[in-house]
Amino acid sequence: MKEKDVCLRWFHYAQEDAKAAQEELEERASEGWELEELGLFFARFRRAAAPRRCWVEPVRWNSIRRKEEERRADFMQLCGEAGWELLEEAGGLWYFRAAGERVPAPIQTDGGLEWESVWKKALWERGFNLLYLALFWGAYFLVNFVWKGFHPWEMLLSRSAMMLMGIWCLWVLMGVFRGGHVLRYRRQCRRAAEAGEPFPVPSRRRARLRGCWGVVQALLLALLLLTALLGAGEETRSGELGGLMRYESGSGFVRHTEYRRLGEEDWLYLDDYDCRYAWLAEAICADLVADEADERKLDLHFHAPVTPQSADLGFDAAWRYDAGGRAGLIFRSGRRVVRAEAAGTDFTDENVLAQLREAFASEGA
Repeated sequence: MKEKDVCLRWFHYAQEDAKAAQEELEERASEGWELEELGLFFARFRRAAAPRRCWVEPVRWNSIRRKEEERRADFMQLCGEAGWELLEEAGGLWYFRAAGERVPAPIQTDGGLEWESVWKKALWERGFNLLYLALFWGAYFLVNFVWKGFHPWEMLLSRSAMMLMGIWCLWVLMGVFRGGHVLRYRRQCRRAAEAGEPFPVPSRRRARLRGCWGVVQALLLALLLLTALLGAGEETRSGELGGLMRYESGSGFVRHTEYRRLGEEDWLYLDDYDCRYAWLAEAICADLVADEADERKLDLHFHAPVTPQSADLGFDAAWRYDAGGRAGLIFRSGRRVVRAEAAGTDFTDENVLAQLREAFASEGA
């Protein structure tokens, strides 16, 4: 059977894994394969009797400033004079290949100089950028989360919100992990340079996994957009007689149902949280009571801040308040939490309370 003259291999390395890329190219060359072309995620190799050697190192002077361009041009000229040609620039790495049949000397031969001129800055910038993006967006979200007065359990009201949060957290954790890895590898390279030893070569398998980061990012972004689109219609809405509107959403933790009728004389605003766990019901109930006195929640309550008063109304816990001429009630019965505001309703009336107890039984979801 005739041997193949050309082969394609997965070949995409991150900047911090230049030594792993170098090792694989040398291994392929020893087997008779010469690097011909680099694609987005694959490399094209051609069989050759005397494969031309390659050299890989992090990109430097990639700025558009004139001084940076001049340094880059000078460096490329020196590499050309030494017998190297730039084959490709990909993933923050330069891939050089011998320009002729002779084997040129390595571009970097002094480990200490290579550390100072190439790796010291490149790895620091790489690790800092990864950590900065992850920690910045993490802090930005948390600050806004706290500042706007959201509660952690509010994400449990929607499956799509839970998925979006999970994807976002995964993205942040991966960024932190990769940034930490780069800074650890940088420390190893520094120690090797100080000891006059060769730079450590990352594990080939792990380097290839890190090389998939671009694909993972694209998949996470697609999943984020798909989840957001599907979640846009997750809340169900239905209208009933008398202008009563019903909105429902939920997840495996809690089912939330909201009723609204905004007429002047028959005003009704009711939230029903049917929880799966008792601890969740207690947390929701405590936050709903605290929210009534929070000015940041005025756009949700349609009334000035009030301080609910504890009341013994036959529920596990209950609080009453006056919401600008409308009666307000928050109560917890088992794993069920209800907040109600209504015009012309007396929440101390035993008939009204009996109807509420019947409508919102204590059984959880």
